[in-house]
Amino acid sequence: MELDELDRNILTLLDRNCRASAVELGEKLQRSRQTIEYRINRLEDQRVITEYTCSFNPTSVGYRLYKVCLRLRNIPGEMEKLCAELFKLGTVYWIGKTSGSWDLLFGIFYRDEREILSIVDRLAKGFRHVIVAHSGYLMVEILQYPKMYLTGETSSYREYAGAVRYEPLDELDLTIIAKLISNARLSFNALGESLGVSSLLIQRRMKRMEQAGIIFQYRIGVNLRLLGLELYKAIITTDLYSGDEHRRFLEFISRRKEVQFVVRNIWAIELELVVPNYQVYEEIIDEIRKNFPKLIGSLDTLLLESDEWTPAFSNL
Repeated sequence: MELDELDRNILTLLDRNCRASAVELGEKLQRSRQTIEYRINRLEDQRVITEYTCSFNPTSVGYRLYKVCLRLRNIPGEMEKLCAELFKLGTVYWIGKTSGSWDLLFGIFYRDEREILSIVDRLAKGFRHVIVAHSGYLMVEILQYPKMYLTGETSSYREYAGAVRYEPLDELDLTIIAKLISNARLSFNALGESLGVSSLLIQRRMKRMEQAGIIFQYRIGVNLRLLGLELYKAIITTDLYSGDEHRRFLEFISRRKEVQFVVRNIWAIELELVVPNYQVYEEIIDEIRKNFPKLIGSLDTLLLESDEWTPAFSNL
């Protein structure tokens, strides 16, 4: 599907703040409210926009993030059963089906490492016959970039994970977060009515959570396949390298419009890249090899066939 310049600019602005009104978007793009509303409705109807959600930082309220990679036997129906089990766990917040070195990835939020052991135990009991190999790592740093591939204009990233904090949240705060993750475009009035409180109280609570870095962005999901794009993950096992080298690498990769996420753990870097095809992905990887010959120890390339957030954060 072809998008014109106005469509791409609307998507870019919504990805920076999907709570912005049609009037605010129209002022920035010098178009009428009616034009903006028509375009947004059309992008929704054509399913270019798949969701309105908020970026929530679990480490700000005492949680850590862990990612698991699984290689599976090709037994009909078993991957679907495994994914259904992960959905029920309540602490698995993201699931990705891939082709390449791994078949399934999923992310966990947790406070106690024994929670991870409990998940491993359930997988061992129910899916030992399916799981061929497994790996996992603590996510130390996550950098989230705007959807720069829409316009080609580069922009700075937002950082989350990192140091664990314990910002106080009550039941109302958690319910607001859950609703915003499901639909971040809900108005203050709509949120207040659904929760039986005033819109002013909702506004105050959201502002406090934004200032504390608990909620740090309101953004959209986009149907990449509809736009002729592919999502690749490069999991780079690194040699020992310094913080200065890492900063130089971030400066380099941040100039690429294709980058969507950079995840760092102790011994590896995970890049998430949105590209038109595998050839462009390979060109980016070759650039990294040339500019950072000591960075890459080994490389796993994964094509994401599905990329799905679960309702897990509503269980907080």
